[in-house]
Amino acid sequence: GQGTDAAVGAMAPVLRGAGPTGNVVTTDPGAPPLLIFLAHWCPVCQREVPILVNWFNDGQVPDNLDVIAVTTSTDPAAPNFPPSTWLANEKWPAVWPIMADSGSNDAANAFGLNAFPYMTLLGGDGKVRWRHSGEIDATTLTVALTTALAGSCFSASGQIVSHPGRNKMRIILIIARLAPCSLVFAHCSPTCRTRKHRRVGVSHSSPPVHSS
Repeated sequence: GQGTDAAVGAMAPVLRGAGPTGNVVTTDPGAPPLLIFLAHWCPVCQREVPILVNWFNDGQVPDNLDVIAVTTSTDPAAPNFPPSTWLANEKWPAVWPIMADSGSNDAANAFGLNAFPYMTLLGGDGKVRWRHSGEIDATTLTVALTTALAGSCFSASGQIVSHPGRNKMRIILIIARLAPCSLVFAHCSPTCRTRKHRRVGVSHSSPPVHSS
């Protein structure tokens, strides 16, 4: 479908959590971060992760962009558990940090996740610049991120849509959450839908992620 994402321009929640080794990971404003929410049982995520690692190795990542994987909706009874082992096998920790969501998926819920894989690009000011659900190829991702960081975002059709009034939006998300993302690029493959009734838990005994 066509349209734009109403969350673009909103202040995003700040996440503070830990990775598989106990390292602290945060999304405090600074260098623009791309948050990638992944579920270990999602086959689309399993296809996308190698694409993203190759995206880094091929030098296609925009300059000064931080990329953080957020493992969420973790289920010890589901395939490919634990997510930390899966990502280590895919060489993710060699290029980017990993943050584990809380057992109640606080980070995913705060960012409006509606399907996997789920990406949210923040500007250096902490505002949402772009969101996407579903598989996406490296070239399309590079163009989308470069465009969003330059001051525009993609519509669901892949056309560039400017947002001249976006900087006037100051929706401060402290307790509030971003609305679910309804945009999926028409030319991208299907997503993995969230499993609301799946029992979830964290993959290791790290401190929970907090959104503020």
